[in-house]
Amino acid sequence: MGNCLVSAIVSTYGADEFMEECLRVLARQTIFDRVEVIVVDAASPGRERETVREFQKRYRNIKYIRTEKRVGIYAAWNIAIRSSTGSYITTFSTNDGLNRNAYEVLSRFLDQNPDVALVYGDTYLTSVPHESFEKHTRIGSYKWPDYSYEDMLQNCSVGPHPMWRRSVHDHIGYFDERYYGLGDYEFWLRMGQTYKLAHLPLYTGLFWMDEASLSSHKENSVREIADIREKYQRRYLMRLAREEGEADQGHDVMGIKCEGDIIVDEKASPGHLIRQCYRETKDRIYTQKKDLRWFFDINYVSLEWLTSCIRGIYELINASIPEASDGDADPVKYMLSFTRSFRNNISKSRHLRTNGNHSGNSDLHQLYRKIVEDAQNCECDPEKNFLISEFMRLLEELGKSLCSQKAKFKKGNEDIVSRIYRIFALVAGEALASYYLYSESLRRQGEGLKKIDGLLGRGHVC
Repeated sequence: MGNCLVSAIVSTYGADEFMEECLRVLARQTIFDRVEVIVVDAASPGRERETVREFQKRYRNIKYIRTEKRVGIYAAWNIAIRSSTGSYITTFSTNDGLNRNAYEVLSRFLDQNPDVALVYGDTYLTSVPHESFEKHTRIGSYKWPDYSYEDMLQNCSVGPHPMWRRSVHDHIGYFDERYYGLGDYEFWLRMGQTYKLAHLPLYTGLFWMDEASLSSHKENSVREIADIREKYQRRYLMRLAREEGEADQGHDVMGIKCEGDIIVDEKASPGHLIRQCYRETKDRIYTQKKDLRWFFDINYVSLEWLTSCIRGIYELINASIPEASDGDADPVKYMLSFTRSFRNNISKSRHLRTNGNHSGNSDLHQLYRKIVEDAQNCECDPEKNFLISEFMRLLEELGKSLCSQKAKFKKGNEDIVSRIYRIFALVAGEALASYYLYSESLRRQGEGLKKIDGLLGRGHVC
């Protein structure tokens, strides 16, 4: 394998009926002599091992790794990547098909375009298993538009058979193993923040649309796609704000004073801030990306679910504040104690019911009650709340600011509690504004959404 150009990763569990076909497809690649195949057997009960061993007798460039216990697909991919020797990485499902020259074409493109980190082609679709790229029952295709990061924020436009440079893992890490089925989408978005991706208008693969598998993964996919899109939407907005040319010494991003990404100060009340974040988000999207449909797919996120997530964060905050120790009026100690309580309440996965108003701001509490009144009976499971990841990220930034600029914060917990509620206001305001604009683009604003827009989007912020 000393002349290896491409490392092709195959993860398998219970796929012994497809393994022989899979390896035959790979062995037919026009540059197979420069490919290493890495099969990661995730403790499968099937006979994949025997099939791979037979192929290893004929091909020295097939590597077999078996895990002691079953692992997820992204853990298996990470195991293979760490053991790979190729300059380029690609993944291949045991039940898919490939154009014979797919790896040759994709690797040549990366050779000729050193500024591109990942390239992907178009894909044919079939609902019939055991078919080939050359001969299959076609039901459609993934024919992608030219690559743009903005498009990928709303559509996972990187096809199922991409190829990318192994070196990117040295800089941005590996696949996030917490995801069940959309960790690759998260990784492409993470890659796209730093690197250039490219679409090649050529059909490179065949994808089997297994309806049974798709339906069984639907619940996990709904939660994961909402979490991923919300997280990278917010990062993209922050990047747009930095590119507007604010002064280096600090700038306002969505109503919170920042140096880089670190929250340092803001005198506005939480009630003021939720309105301000709502309006500034709408203005920013209108003026900078008028044609950009934002990231709340109506099929995945309803207004009821979004407002229940907002309610979930608010109730987690209200449950965690009384549990946090004041740390002898030390703001850093209080922040650490609050964060521990918040994380513990998430992990309990219980439905919190706290009616108290700990915000110290009646305006925020009144707005909150009006925003979420239609979601009072909706489940609010912290484990499925896709807004929590961004709230925790901003909470971490506040903690960093506390440690580096402790003298600027008042002693006692009142100042920190106020900032915690301002972070809540930022998250809620931006999420509601983005959802409103997406719904508006589809002309699907219901009465509930119009009511929220009336509460937050009209009149003067004072």
